[in-house]
Amino acid sequence: MANDSQSLLELDVQFAMAGAGSASRQGIPTSHEFHRWAEAALTDIDHAVEMVIRVVDERESRELNGRYRAQDKPTNVLSFPFTLPAGVDSSHLGDLVICAPVVKREAREQQKREVDHWAHMVVHGVLHLRGMDHQTEAQAHAMETLEKQVLARLPFSRPFYDEDQFTDRSERFLAAEMIREQLTLRLHQELPYALTVEIEEFREEAGLIRIGAIVWVERAGQKQIVIGKGGDVLKHVGSRARRELEELFEKKVFLRLWVKVSRDWSDNERALRQFGYDE
Repeated sequence: MANDSQSLLELDVQFAMAGAGSASRQGIPTSHEFHRWAEAALTDIDHAVEMVIRVVDERESRELNGRYRAQDKPTNVLSFPFTLPAGVDSSHLGDLVICAPVVKREAREQQKREVDHWAHMVVHGVLHLRGMDHQTEAQAHAMETLEKQVLARLPFSRPFYDEDQFTDRSERFLAAEMIREQLTLRLHQELPYALTVEIEEFREEAGLIRIGAIVWVERAGQKQIVIGKGGDVLKHVGSRARRELEELFEKKVFLRLWVKVSRDWSDNERALRQFGYDE
């Protein structure tokens, strides 16, 4: 069950594909990624909620789609809001059932990265659980607008690589993007526009990866925002990013973060090259 001590969302992710081993799970998001995307569509809530995301094969998706929507075919995502009689309270928002083969096929047909389409399906499904729909043109416009706003708040989502496709550069790049992603999720609109993450150290040892990262900003005031009161923001970001990296690399990760100021680095060609913006 994916959860975080400061999160209002308790999410149960179920992988229910036939023969749900490592081969069938290839390219499917992690529990933490599902949690991150679902949470992005719940940023305005002020109370605890529970959800289930069930990842299924075409057989189960087709069966449920036929039973509840009279559609004899698998579909990308089914939303089942949880309803109770009046006067009965529950924190359970509902269940999402996402068909992995359909999501993969649609991403390929739409020439999208699979990870982007997965994120879209989760956000789309959560908005359905919250009561939005697209039966009329006005409803569709309102839902699509909100989807775009939610997805725009999500930073780079890592692509999925086979283990033999990793290079030192791609590992460093993914580590930097995961750290920036956690900063975005924690700070939202407070995130400094000119912020970048530089991986200063990436060293593998027996069963351990040591990562040292510098978060660069342009002003001292921005540095204080990123660090947070008593270092709470940076501690939270480091903890979440470390868990994501450990799940990705399947190794223990020792992560150290620093925040430094490089005034007007985004207008400095030398600094841009240093931070990898020359390609």
